[in-house]
Amino acid sequence: MNMIICVKTHIPRRVDSQHEFCYTYAMENTDGKTLTGRIIKGVAGMYDVHYLDGGHSIVFTCPARGLFKLHGKTPLPGDVVEIINVDMQKRTAFLYKILPRVSELIRPKAANVTQAVVVFCLQAPAVNMPVLDTLLVYLESQNIRPILCLNKIDLIDDREISASQTANASQTALHEIYSNTGYSFHRTSAEESEGIEELRAAISDGVTIFTGASGVGKSSLLNALFPGLNLETGGLSQKISRGKNTTRTCELFYLGEDAGSGASYLADSPGFTSLEASLLTNLPKEGIDTYFPEFAPFLGNCYYNNCAHRTEHDCAVKDAVGTAIHLSRYENYLRLIV
Repeated sequence: MNMIICVKTHIPRRVDSQHEFCYTYAMENTDGKTLTGRIIKGVAGMYDVHYLDGGHSIVFTCPARGLFKLHGKTPLPGDVVEIINVDMQKRTAFLYKILPRVSELIRPKAANVTQAVVVFCLQAPAVNMPVLDTLLVYLESQNIRPILCLNKIDLIDDREISASQTANASQTALHEIYSNTGYSFHRTSAEESEGIEELRAAISDGVTIFTGASGVGKSSLLNALFPGLNLETGGLSQKISRGKNTTRTCELFYLGEDAGSGASYLADSPGFTSLEASLLTNLPKEGIDTYFPEFAPFLGNCYYNNCAHRTEHDCAVKDAVGTAIHLSRYENYLRLIV
């Protein structure tokens, strides 16, 4: 039987960096046995921790208490953790340690995400380009690789979209806007299973999170990619022209283990109707240009070392607008630095 001895000294062990920290219960596991797993779900202070035992998938239910609450550190889906006092029969344990995070999303709340599939569509609801680019900057700042996914292409008529007063880009124009970013661009239809195999191959490793405005079909897309998930879906509300947001909490789903890349997880998360400016509060405005990948070849080539790429003369970034840098992206960059 595993035994835990609680000690009086409550001192957290902390690793100081932008994202990384490590908090440990002030407990001693007398037999020295710990298991390392990943949090896949958290509800009301109880966390499901996924553990792989020789290829066998086990989920333990673990409470989080003690120093985590005392220091206001909330375990997140995606956290790699150590658990102790493991009961293999009851599938229970205690959350003992949160290992250093390599990334952390604020909205949706998740840790150690490798890549994010940003889902959007051209109508019902129409893509908002400034919001989309703000989200991409946020992901870049967290070292999370964006994957662009234009969904519901079965509903697209480029002739109607380009003439619409509410849509701000056509399918072809969207691809052109991001052609020099290095982001993979996928066109999908969950209804007609179009583009599903290609997108599945792009997210075959690491922790992938799906994000995008409510109503763009994230849950339907995940169900098309992996039918066994059986996620709840909801139709678009015609009254408000936004989705019903059937997803309530961020939850990770284990997909399997690959010999080359390790365990793979998918996350379904709450949709958003607007991107809060608070996501970017910790980003210095003078560094936002580094989060636009297509700017990279031109940074450092401007006349001024601290060039903001606005009104300065001999600016290499401005000179590239219209060729290597799309005007839409440059205009959204300017919106972010003012």
